[in-house]
Amino acid sequence: METHLFKWVDEIVTDEIEKVDAKHDELVNNVKDLRQSIMEHFDVQETRIDKIEEEVMRIKN
Repeated sequence: METHLFKWVDEIVTDEIEKVDAKHDELVNNVKDLRQSIMEHFDVQETRIDKIEEEVMRIKN
């Protein structure tokens, strides 16, 4: 009986670990996606700044 109980507890703990593992993987992917999105946004902003700087230089001259 006691062995059966421990086996049942082990299965529950293993299931919980698998759920946490899956959630961790999901969070890792979300962070990667967020990082990529931010980097793309920065690239767009950098391009805009470069164009503005060029326009300012053109107007100054």
